[in-house]
Formats: sequence, structure tokens, C-alpha cells
Amino acid sequence: TLPLVPRRLRFEVRQRHLADGTEHEPLDEAAVEALADRLREEKVESVAICFLHSYANRRHEERAEVILKTLLPGVCFCTSSAVSPETREYERFSTAVVNAYVKPLMSSYLRDAQNKLAGAGFRCPL
Repeated sequence: TLPLVPRRLRFEVRQRHLADGTEHEPLDEAAVEALADRLREEKVESVAICFLHSYANRRHEERAEVILKTLLPGVCFCTSSAVSPETREYERFSTAVVNAYVKPLMSSYLRDAQNKLAGAGFRCPL
């Protein structure tokens, strides 16, 4: 079976939280910033941010998201700790990846539906 994300689109950034949420190694923010160039070159539309033990401490994922959002406007982001704060790494990572894949598609669909409803006189948000 094919992986959810091709290997060439999986990146590592130095950081580490322990299983209890204690920071063991700070997030390498310069590496996150540098990653933005690679993501832009690949024309990535959506990014899943998944760090080990983020179920216990989501700060590194959230900080990486803030940095990348600033540098990559228009790109969708998803952190594993936001969509599935589970201890099981595979389940949390795969849920975040699927959410990141679907998010831009659903956003476009809902935006189009909202515009069509507004054109027909409906003023309620979706």
C-alpha cells in the first residue's frame, strides 16, 4: 500500500517532549522557518504537523504552526494535538494527515456553497 504522505514530503525538525509533557529539547524555530521554503517549492497546499508526545504538551506543534502560517499564507494547517490528542502515535499522525488532506477540499466546497446560498438570498452561515 502507498503511504499517506510520500517520503519526500515528510520532514523532521529538532524538538522533543517527553511522554509526561516535559520539554527535553526546545523547538528549532530556525529549522521550521527554513522548512517553509521547501514546502513552497513543493507547492504544498496543506500541512499536518505531528510531533511525538504532543498529546501531553502541544506547545511545539502550535508554535510550528504559527511560524509556518506566517510564512505560508493560503496554506492549510493541522496539528495532531488539535485533531486527535491520543497517546498512540500512528493513530494521531494518520488522523492529522487525513484532516490536512481533506481540509482544503472541504473549505473550498463550503465557501462555494456559502456563496451560492448568499446568491439565493440566504444569510445564514454554514
